[in-house]
Amino acid sequence: MLPPRVPAGRIPAVSRPLLPPSSHGLRHQFRPFTHRSRLLLLSSPLGRPQVPFLSPLASSRPLPPLSIHLRQHFARLISTERRDYYKRRLSRGLRIGLTFYAILVLFQVIKLGVYQEEIEHQWPTPSEWSWKSRWCLRSAQALQNPEQIGKLMTNWPMVAGYLRELLERLENPEGEGKGIKEQAEGGILVEGVGKTGFDITAKSEPWRRGYHQALMGAAKAAENLEGWLTDRKQRISAPAEYVVGPSNPRPKPMPAGQKQVPREEDSEPASPSPEVFYMKILTTKGFDTRQKLDAALAYADWLDYKGLQETARDMYAWAMDIAAAGSPVDASKVVNTKTGVLKNDAQALPQSAHRPIHLHFGAQSSPFPPPSTA
Repeated sequence: MLPPRVPAGRIPAVSRPLLPPSSHGLRHQFRPFTHRSRLLLLSSPLGRPQVPFLSPLASSRPLPPLSIHLRQHFARLISTERRDYYKRRLSRGLRIGLTFYAILVLFQVIKLGVYQEEIEHQWPTPSEWSWKSRWCLRSAQALQNPEQIGKLMTNWPMVAGYLRELLERLENPEGEGKGIKEQAEGGILVEGVGKTGFDITAKSEPWRRGYHQALMGAAKAAENLEGWLTDRKQRISAPAEYVVGPSNPRPKPMPAGQKQVPREEDSEPASPSPEVFYMKILTTKGFDTRQKLDAALAYADWLDYKGLQETARDMYAWAMDIAAAGSPVDASKVVNTKTGVLKNDAQALPQSAHRPIHLHFGAQSSPFPPPSTA
């Protein structure tokens, strides 16, 4: 029989206490994990990663510009997937916006084309002119008839601008005025008026008719813009009492909705005198009797409106001479050329000759003074 075994522990008794190994008197230097030493740079990487934005910047390293820093910062905040999503949304929105804008522009172009076609039917222009000249003439004529285009009043500065550009084109011998001639070498200059009219007999009848319409419209615009100034820098026109300058230190306030104020140093007359355009018609060679008569009567009416009765009377007499010279019959048998009164025996004239006599003389019979009884 075996003797009983003495119970023994699984781990033998430790003969000395469990202590960490001695460092032989050297104290261990603890390093913060955000500090990069040369040991870290030369040795193998540790378990903890060295995150760049947790490491302090060296004093010798310059700071990046704020724009670059913000761009880098926001680039870290937006993921690649979200960045691609925003790019797709932005490109899609841009395509939709450009498509809508193109449709809107196309609609405005179609609307403008329809409007120009409508006013072309109402006020035809010479087909031999360029599209720009035809555009200027029909637009100016439409603006002079605001009730027919849905407007309340005529924009005379715009009318004057259209016709000024048109006349420059028509009176350019190297452009649309090819074939017109000056009636004298260098042109005939009249004091206060400028150059007289051209010789346009070589041009076609539609061209001459359109040129006459442009001159008459420019004269009408000049009558309505008398006393107006145009600020060429701001491209606005206003009566002289609204213009700021040394001659008008206390101008009237501009109408409601008009924020710009014209300045005298940048301004010039909005249009030449009406006399310039009327005299150009009367001295142009190539206009017929009716066209010159219309200009003479309109000029005389304007002079009478300005209170220049003597000058207006002379112009009415000039209109009488123009009508008499263009009459197919003896004018003295139809009207008294001194008083402008139609004679009773004018009924005996042929109807074909009677109608133009009424057109020429009926309008100006009243402006003449009564015959002297002395």
